[in-house]
Amino acid sequence: MPQKENTIVEQITPEQQVALDKAKVEAELLLKQAEEAKAKAARVTFGDGRYSNAMGELYKDSQRLLTLTPKQAEKLARSYGSELGRLNMTNKIQFGRVTKNQQVTIREVASIKGVTMTHALNLAKACVILQDALSFGIESIVEVKIKANVLEWLNE
Repeated sequence: MPQKENTIVEQITPEQQVALDKAKVEAELLLKQAEEAKAKAARVTFGDGRYSNAMGELYKDSQRLLTLTPKQAEKLARSYGSELGRLNMTNKIQFGRVTKNQQVTIREVASIKGVTMTHALNLAKACVILQDALSFGIESIVEVKIKANVLEWLNE
């Protein structure tokens, strides 16, 4: 004769079932939001424009060196690219001599005096300085504190 399993069946009241269903829906919603946020953070791109590489590097470096959040780092990188584009509107293009196989060297020259340092330019410069320090024998940078007004700008 087969053995009977002893099971305890607990009755759930209708109110408890409603609360349980509601908690399940909220948990699923939170999980979906977390997955969307993770996917969005992972797919930050800066296109293929003139300053895209610089923006991408600053995005990664500012998170690593300045401990910025992905959202703050994205704002910084996009502001930096915008500043570079704004400042480099009046560059000169110079053409070299044409070779026998019809190739030429094109040189772009830009030098801008009297640039006002913005938060984006200051933070980009800070990343360069911190990276240089690491390459000059500094083992680690323990803490970088960003001024309140700069943090306010990053969080806008």
